[in-house]
Formats: sequence, C-alpha cells, structure tokens
Amino acid sequence: MALLGLGRAAGALLLAAAAGGCGELTRPSIFVPGDPQQLLVHAVLHAGRDSAAVLVSRVGTGASGTPVAGAQVRLAGPAGQAVLPESPEGRAPCTYRPPGTPPEAPGGCYAAAVPGGIVAGAEYRLEVALPTGERATGTTVVPLPPALLSPAEGLRMAADSQYGGLLGLQPLALRWTAPGPVRLSASVARTWPGVTGADVQCYAGVFRFGEFPEVPPQLEADSATVRVGASCSAPGSAALAADSVDVAVAVTAYDSAYIAYARTSEHGLPGRDAHAGLQGANGVFGSAAAAVRRVRLFRP
Repeated sequence: MALLGLGRAAGALLLAAAAGGCGELTRPSIFVPGDPQQLLVHAVLHAGRDSAAVLVSRVGTGASGTPVAGAQVRLAGPAGQAVLPESPEGRAPCTYRPPGTPPEAPGGCYAAAVPGGIVAGAEYRLEVALPTGERATGTTVVPLPPALLSPAEGLRMAADSQYGGLLGLQPLALRWTAPGPVRLSASVARTWPGVTGADVQCYAGVFRFGEFPEVPPQLEADSATVRVGASCSAPGSAALAADSVDVAVAVTAYDSAYIAYARTSEHGLPGRDAHAGLQGANGVFGSAAAAVRRVRLFRP
C-alpha cells in the first residue's frame, strides 16, 4: 500500500480536522449540565443523505453519557414517516471515534432509511418516546446548501513535500453565498496510488494560509483563503508518499437550532440553547446542507 504523512504536528491537526468534520454527530455531555438522569437527544439531518441517525442518552457520570435503550424513535418528512430501530452496530452510525480512542458505551443509537431521503428546504419532525413516559419532540427545516462560487471542480494544486506528505503550496480561495454562518471541512476522496486496507485512516483539513491552526468552526463571511492538506496512515506502517490526493472541500450551512447549539457548546456555556430545536430533552435536533468541490493535490 502507499501511505502519505505530514509529520507529527500536521498529522495531529489533520486528525483534529477529521474529528471536527464529523463533530455534528457527537454530543459532548460536558456542555449539558444537570441531573444525571437528564434525557439527551442529538440528531442532525444532512441534505442529500438517504438515512438519519438519532443518539438517545442520559447525562450520566461519564464523558460519553449513558445510552438509552428501548426508545420509540420516529422521523416524519414530506415523503412519509420512518421508524428508527436501535442500531445493531452500536453507536457507529451516530458518533465519530478517532482511531486509538477508547470505545464508548454501546447502544442508544437509532438509525434507518428515510422515505425520499433528506431534502433541502423540507421540514422534518422528530419524536422520541421512552417506556418511562418521557417524550421529546422537535422540528427542523433543512437549509439550502451554500452557492459555492469558487474554486472550480477538479482544481489542481501543487503540494509541499517538506513534511513528507501533501500540503498545498498556494492559497485556496473559497467564495460562497449563504444566508448564515457556515463551517469548512475536508475529507480524502481518492489517492494515487490507491491506499488500501481496513486499518488505513485518511484525513484532510483546511487551515489558515501561512499557519497550521484550523479555520474557525463558524464563519460569518462569504469567503476564506485556506491551505489544504491530507494524510493517510496505518498502525505499524512506515509513511510513504502518495503522488496525488483528491480532497473534497465542503462549505456547510446549518439551521438556526444547530448554530445556536454549536455556539453554546463551543463556549462551554449552559443555557437555553442546550436544548436547541427540542422540547422535552437537552441536546439538539438540527439540519445541514453542504456544497462540495474536489481539489487535487499533487507532487510537482
């Protein structure tokens, strides 16, 4: 297999970028104080996907909360209603766990296909009912994706090799229009030569040009100049350089409930937005829509 690496510092930042890219699926319970029995619901619908996942738990005493089994979870949209059974895969459809981190308590994740898929501009209603009689409900209108004006699809960018990997030499200018804040993220779409193996993990990130810190999670703007990087690795394998990597750069818009929830969480502040988009539980029921462009990083 061919692997590429960016060195310890850049690799760690790309790992953080990958976790951030999936952060809307995780629910950091430290931001939701209160009774350990407090009911928590976390669900973010993504336009264009054909399924949905809902994490149901209680605050508990651990970092990841206590999963709740036996819930009746329903999601209704313009094409009908879906009943979401508890996932046999544990929490995998609901959370992102970076390689090497301890496994979370299993259970509490409810997932299923949604009739008609998740459609931008449509309204969806969530209902979670527990055998105890507790009930949580919420409504979200999926936002329209940002209109991504640049870069062009398939843009080729020479990559810096000083880290033994691929990090764009030139700034990438992103321009878009959106009615509210957006989040930038990136993922590896393809590598040349191809990277294979079940233990291989690939990451990509967008950074402020000229420095490594990531772009702020919420951008109140219509443009950004960033640097793009990518890395793949496998336990016990030496880092080998790939010739080129396709990176999918996403500009994602969120509904008002998720924006309120994210702002509350990022500042570590409890308050009214600890139950954004929900009645009867803390957490969030929100939605998102992304515009994506592929950028190819290559070695000169």
